[in-house]
Amino acid sequence: MRERRCGYCQKSFRPSKFQPLQTVCDEAVCQRQRRTDYHRQKIAADPEYRDVCRDSQQKWRERHPDHWQHYRTEHPDVVARNRDPQKFRDRRQHLRNLANNTSALDPKAFRSSGLAGWGERPGPCKQQLGYGPSVGNRSTCATSAPPASVLQTTSFWRANRFCRINKDERC
Repeated sequence: MRERRCGYCQKSFRPSKFQPLQTVCDEAVCQRQRRTDYHRQKIAADPEYRDVCRDSQQKWRERHPDHWQHYRTEHPDVVARNRDPQKFRDRRQHLRNLANNTSALDPKAFRSSGLAGWGERPGPCKQQLGYGPSVGNRSTCATSAPPASVLQTTSFWRANRFCRINKDERC
């Protein structure tokens, strides 16, 4: 039988004589990836399969209600490693909720502007995300903000100082 290249690791292999259409080698990593890909495709395409998987997960959680409590007590290093990223995710979600316009929020541009960072103090905010024309095509702060999206606010924390934005003033 003719050799083929694995779709994942690109190594050549001989297909099984029982599976002549085999496209993935017999390495455990490649087989695991093949099964994962199949599972994702099946969930996306088959609503009944998706429901069965969801119900199975739900039943397991009902049978093991305190699994995560035990896991966190047995793995404090994982809890510590997750703490800072979780604070960042919570802060980002808080800012999304404040914006009241989730379709206009671009997290990458928002993060690069310095308004959503790891160490910033959350201040009292009333925020609206908009684009340049809504504020006369100018940045709302003297420090650089991305030109594509502008954050209009009455007050916010930036670079450890409190800024108030008026129509005529810049912080």
